[in-house]
Amino acid sequence: MLAKLLDEYWEAREQRLEGLPPKHRAAQGLVLVNLQKRLFSSIEAFHRTLAAHRRALQRTATDPKLAPTAASLGLLFAQPDAEDDRSELPEEDVETEEEQAIETATTTGGGKPSPREVDLVTRMEELAERSRRLPDARVHWLVDWIRREMCPHLPALGAQSLGAPAQWLPRRVVIFTEYADTKRYLEQQLKAAIGTTDQGDDRLATFHGGMPDDLREQVKRAFNTDPTKHPLRILIATDAAREGVNLQNHCADLFHMDLPWNPSRLEQRNGRIDRKLQRADEVRCHYFVYAQREADRVLEVLAERTKVIHEELGSMPPVLEERMTRRLARGIGPRGRKELAAALEQDTAEPTSSVAPEELEGARERKEALQKQLDELRNILDQSRRSLDLNEGQLHAVLCESLGMLGADVLEPTSGRTDEAFDVPALDRRAGADPTWADTLDTLRSPRPRGVKLWDWRRTAPVRPVVFKDPGHIDEDVVHLHLEHRLVQRLLGRFLAQGFVLDDLARACVGQTDDAVPRVLLLDDCRCTATARRVCTMKWSLSRPGGRPPPPARVG
Repeated sequence: MLAKLLDEYWEAREQRLEGLPPKHRAAQGLVLVNLQKRLFSSIEAFHRTLAAHRRALQRTATDPKLAPTAASLGLLFAQPDAEDDRSELPEEDVETEEEQAIETATTTGGGKPSPREVDLVTRMEELAERSRRLPDARVHWLVDWIRREMCPHLPALGAQSLGAPAQWLPRRVVIFTEYADTKRYLEQQLKAAIGTTDQGDDRLATFHGGMPDDLREQVKRAFNTDPTKHPLRILIATDAAREGVNLQNHCADLFHMDLPWNPSRLEQRNGRIDRKLQRADEVRCHYFVYAQREADRVLEVLAERTKVIHEELGSMPPVLEERMTRRLARGIGPRGRKELAAALEQDTAEPTSSVAPEELEGARERKEALQKQLDELRNILDQSRRSLDLNEGQLHAVLCESLGMLGADVLEPTSGRTDEAFDVPALDRRAGADPTWADTLDTLRSPRPRGVKLWDWRRTAPVRPVVFKDPGHIDEDVVHLHLEHRLVQRLLGRFLAQGFVLDDLARACVGQTDDAVPRVLLLDDCRCTATARRVCTMKWSLSRPGGRPPPPARVG
């Protein structure tokens, strides 16, 4: 019903404003497009924007010769994403700016609204007020899906829970929305639906702009932790999580509560779980379509064509993205919807033929350059491995030897794991141990949550096992050791210091080589300056006739 009323309002307003100058007409068009996008997201999001629009209609119109700047209407073109500085602002600040942009656009050359416009706005606002807090069809569908896939005995919406709390399966889902209003609405609806289940209060979290960095990291870590070890199951995210966030570790299902009208945003949302290190063989990205709402056919075409282009070309070419975005810039008005859907299909019917040859050639060159860089990096890595002759076994052996020098237990295999993980001994609890080892071992614990005291954190966050090989996926249960890790640096330093002091390695050492000719290598550590040292080496054959070898040369 609201969609039909908005269509009527769209036609009535466009008819009255046909004679406006282009800039003023564009501003009024932005108002209609944003009302439509918010209605497609949720009635809650639509209600707030409609209220701001109505307030502006009640005020005296501004001078029709004055047009707003692009900056003042920025949030009407696109919501903040992860690259927008406004994504770091509190949601309330962004919403206030959005309302100001709607009011500015509404009062720009709009003139006095007609009685029919006023009546339609009033009817839409009354209907939205009655419906804004009720679960819509998508919420009902989501709850049914959660019951089927994640929580088999989840009560139906509005039903009382009987018996023991419903248990959850070890499965996760992320739900994307463009608007903070929809995020809050969905959070309220789903919390009410799952509140009586086992650990219901801990099963849902949100990820959005304006969150403190430590809280954002805490949510990401929880979502990527093994579901058998953390209760979190549902993550509701705005586009602040669209880019640069890995959510694929234990999640292969994603829902779009609303579809972004920009193909790249759609791709990047899907890319939060459809990416490398994904454990599942298949990922499932879902979106909603109302069969009775004509405009949804246009969005369905957008989603389908974006998927096809991703499969054929790997990503959306800029020329196609610009073309599709330009077609949707004026909204999905009540007139010409079938033609708009057909145009989107035609634009992307043959993706490779729709892209300019120079763009395809540029993509090919970029791909070749990237492949060349990868090959060069692989060669450097192989050469480094051969020259340094370092491997996981050697690092493990040296660390065990250093632990032995400390009088501690060596690294023992972790029980219950199939990979090569090792338990680190409690170096801070040995008799007479250096208390600073506690700080070093803290680097092996999961990060400390915000507001948790140090001693409570150490009590509840055990030292995690360590691995020396890349596990091939995100694993929050272990720590991958490397030469720059604090624990490794400290144990290696202990190993070297102990060896030089106790074993008199300051002047000579013996090493085995594959060379058939016996050789002696002398190292002289020159301390001519505090920061720069040169090492002088000299070798000669022990089989040389004529007595003792010459003395080694020195530099410095």
